[in-house]
Amino acid sequence: MCSSKVIGTGKQGFAGYEEAEIYSVQLHDRRTTAHLRQICNVFFMILFFVGALIATAFLFLNFNMSFVSHSPTFSIDNVTGVFLKDGKPFRYISGSLHYFRIPRIYWEDRLMKAKAAGLDAIQIYIPWNYHEPSPGKFVFDGDRDVVEFIELAQKNELLVLARVGPYICSEWDFGGIPAWLLSKDPNVKLRSSYAGFVLPAIRWFSQLLPKLQPLLYQNGGPIIMVQLENEYGSYYACDRDYLSALYDFSRFVLGNDIILYTTDGNSVAFLKCGSSDRRLFATVDFGIAGAQKPEVAFKDLEKFQPHHPLVNSEFYSGWFDDWGTKRHLVNATEFAEAAVSLWNYSDRVSFNIYMFHGGTNFGYWNGANSATDFIITSYDYDAPVSESGDITNKYLILRDVIHQLKHLDPPPLPPNISKASYGDVAVQFHSHLLYDLPVGVSSLRPLYMEALKQYQGFMAYTVHVGGKEGPGNVTFARVKDIGLVFTTDFFFETFVFHGFVSGAGSLNVTFSEDLPVLAIVTECRGHLNFGREMIGDIKGINGSVLLDGEELLNWVMKDVDFRSLNPIRFKQSNGGGSIDFPEPGRVYKGHFQIPSTPLDTFAVMNGFTRGVLSVNGYVVGRFYPSAGPQVSLYVPASMLLTGENVVTVLEFDHLTPSCRENSTQCFVTFRDSMVWLN
Repeated sequence: MCSSKVIGTGKQGFAGYEEAEIYSVQLHDRRTTAHLRQICNVFFMILFFVGALIATAFLFLNFNMSFVSHSPTFSIDNVTGVFLKDGKPFRYISGSLHYFRIPRIYWEDRLMKAKAAGLDAIQIYIPWNYHEPSPGKFVFDGDRDVVEFIELAQKNELLVLARVGPYICSEWDFGGIPAWLLSKDPNVKLRSSYAGFVLPAIRWFSQLLPKLQPLLYQNGGPIIMVQLENEYGSYYACDRDYLSALYDFSRFVLGNDIILYTTDGNSVAFLKCGSSDRRLFATVDFGIAGAQKPEVAFKDLEKFQPHHPLVNSEFYSGWFDDWGTKRHLVNATEFAEAAVSLWNYSDRVSFNIYMFHGGTNFGYWNGANSATDFIITSYDYDAPVSESGDITNKYLILRDVIHQLKHLDPPPLPPNISKASYGDVAVQFHSHLLYDLPVGVSSLRPLYMEALKQYQGFMAYTVHVGGKEGPGNVTFARVKDIGLVFTTDFFFETFVFHGFVSGAGSLNVTFSEDLPVLAIVTECRGHLNFGREMIGDIKGINGSVLLDGEELLNWVMKDVDFRSLNPIRFKQSNGGGSIDFPEPGRVYKGHFQIPSTPLDTFAVMNGFTRGVLSVNGYVVGRFYPSAGPQVSLYVPASMLLTGENVVTVLEFDHLTPSCRENSTQCFVTFRDSMVWLN
């Protein structure tokens, strides 16, 4: 799903496509379009000749070279407008679960709760950037073993709807598109037939789709439908050639029997671009208001695609949250009543609960809705199953309703996962992001983060300002998402903090003979996850940096990992006290013991304003409790150890007054329940 801020492109979307500088392939140039398809077809054939043979051989072996008289089928009856599962009318209630937001040890727990709620299927996104973190490096093991997750769903008698992208939105960093695409071409035309995007996307499909092919329902697996792209009708490009390329390649790999579908807003303005290739089965998304009047909510879909099932692929159980906003909640009873209204409207209706279980944006994987609106670490979504896997009142109400609709008795409830309170853990000042900074990459002018192959986290930029002493004005063309500005010595042992910079702006900085280096530490707070503004969403310093109107040249840049910094070697000042390091950029460490098997817990930061928490080397996520709505961070047992545990806290802003005045007031509390500001 994506933000409600997304609107239809209409004529403006088509007009933007006609501009030569926007696209290298023109819709209205038939020869160019035909040439593109010819190139893509040749590419597909070469790339997949061997893969197709292997996949075919696998299938034959899987079926022991025998023909099954009643092989599984899943299709659409274009006369009655219903799904047919093994030749019989079928409709489903599914729920969204994101394996990449759930610790692997709890995959089956969440799936069991989905089954116990009465769901027929689960719906999953598959984020490209999660599985191809750098060009050509594909990861499908551990927490990224999507095949294992799908097989667990089948084990628990759940069907699967797979949403393969290449764009997924989902409030995930860059909408699931790898930020390394920006490294060589910061203005790459995302989600289009532009070669710089579509060819890497097809390469991604060439790795993913063969893994899914044996798992299709027709081949004995649980996958009944595969979604291409996501809410493409809300995107300005409206590039039919792009959708057709995705369709043709997916059909080539997955075969003719799997249903390939799209999801868009429930109006013609969205549908006409989102499903511009009419070979795709169109579905829509809407929340409670639409479900209360399904005859209105489905009206445009029925006109656009008559005699087909009516599917709401994102029936919203809640909503996502940005830092600094009030928590979004959806009344459980109203949601259940709307579900009944939706289901009873027609035998052609199926729907997916988005989200059934939201999970967590661990690490740096949260997305952004604008240059100033960033998704919080929790993706709880006010879903029926909470972020930490607990059954909620919404779950209980919905479970009863679903089983009543299906005239079935509900099974026993699965148990919740046990939680623990580990108390207060004292943390001490350990290091600073700039301290003892190692040698980095040199460049005449500063390079943006993605050009330096740093796609998340932090980057340090340093430049020698010569013999400058006294006050000066430093002007930045653009810094994203935010930068800390310091002056420092050559050895990065003494710093003075001068302020924050974000976007284009200037800052007054005082230089001295002892501190002749200008240093800026930038933070990527999450790439935009929807909209045209994704194009060019590069992080770090982009463009020139001027000192009193003169451009600063000869920069050194280095990525910074707060988890592995050298500890401060304290020196004594003339007054006998330890040198004071600036609060922004400080790193604190602490230790605590867990004598028995670890349990899930929740971390509350005391004395800190905004930063990142790591436990035992795992980046749990970002914290910003004063902004809310999230106060605590979910720490699953899989991140904890029996025995000693290490806590590392990065403060990117300022300490609270209590922590500043008394270091014993800087601590992390591990408690057994989640805390929200509102």
